[in-house]
Amino acid sequence: MAIPHESASALTYRRAGEADVPALDALWSDDAGWGGLTLAQWREWYEHTPYGPCLVSVAVQEDGQVIGQLALTPARVIVGGVERKAIRLSAPILRSSLRRPLRDLAHPVVQLYVTSIRAAMEEGVELVYTLPDRAWVGFFRWLRTVLPEIGNFQTATFACRALPVDALETTTLWQGTEFSHFDGEFDEFWTRAGVLEGRPTLVRRAAWLQYKLGGSVLRVALRDGTDTLVGYAAVRESDGLLLDALVVDPTLYAPLLQQTAVMIARARAARRVIPARIQVMETDMLREALDALGAEPVDFTFALAIAALPGGPASESVAPERWLICGGD
Repeated sequence: MAIPHESASALTYRRAGEADVPALDALWSDDAGWGGLTLAQWREWYEHTPYGPCLVSVAVQEDGQVIGQLALTPARVIVGGVERKAIRLSAPILRSSLRRPLRDLAHPVVQLYVTSIRAAMEEGVELVYTLPDRAWVGFFRWLRTVLPEIGNFQTATFACRALPVDALETTTLWQGTEFSHFDGEFDEFWTRAGVLEGRPTLVRRAAWLQYKLGGSVLRVALRDGTDTLVGYAAVRESDGLLLDALVVDPTLYAPLLQQTAVMIARARAARRVIPARIQVMETDMLREALDALGAEPVDFTFALAIAALPGGPASESVAPERWLICGGD
C-alpha cells in the first residue's frame, strides 16, 4: 500500500482505484493529449495484467481534484537465471498549469516517483525499469541522488536504425508467417530461448506478450524446415517500430528481420497502412544483423533506466548495456 504524503504544496499522494477513473478521465482528456479513460480501459490496462494490478499513484489537491498520475506495471525479469519481481515505470501525467522544471523534491512529479517506488518496495518489487524519452535520462540521474532507495539507478542510450522493407532480400532457409495471437507454443518457445546468453531480460511468456503488445501490431513467426518455432517479431503498424523480437540463436536475427520485411511488404500490397521500413533499437544483440542487412541510422535515441531495489539483484548484474531489450519493452 502506498505511503500517503503531504508536500509543501498541500498535495496528497496515494494509490488510485476505480473511484478515481472519472477524475483521471478529465486529466487524460485535458492535459495528457491521450484521449479519455473509461472504466473498461482502466480494468483492461491497469487491473487485469498477467501479474496483477498496476500500481497507479495520483497527486490530489485539497479539494479532491486529481492533478497528476504515475502508473507502474508489474513484470518479471530474468537475472542470472532467477526470475525477479519487477515493475515498469510509465510517463507521468501532470496538469499543465502546474508544470515547472524538475529542480526540487517538492515537485509533484518527483513526489509521484518517490511515493510509487516506495510503495513498490513494500510489495516486494526487486527491480524498476523504464524506457523513457531521452530527455528524462538527466532526471533519473538526479533522482538517484535524492532518493537513497534507488541510489544505483543506471541509464544507457541506444541508437535507432532503419531497414527499408523493399531493399531486403528474402531467404528460402526459413519460413515467416504472420499470426494474430500469442499462445502456448510461445510459452514452450520461451523455455528454449528466454535466457539467451544469460542476459537480463523480461520474461516473455505468451500472456505477457499478448498484454504488452496489444492491437495494431504485425506479428511474424519464424520457423525452420521442420515447422518448429525459432523466433518471432512484432512491429507497430503506425510507425514501423520493432516492439519485440526473440530467437533461439542470435544468428537468426537477420533472417527474422528479412522475413518480417516480407510480411510487411505483403501487408502493404494488401493496402494496410504500415511504413515501408522497420525501425530498430540498436542493441549489441541486434547490431551484427543490422550491419549485415545494411540498416540506416535514424535521428532518434532510445533510453533505458534500471534500478535494483534493496534486496534485489546486484547492480552490476543488471547494467542496462547488458539487457536483451527491444523498443516496446
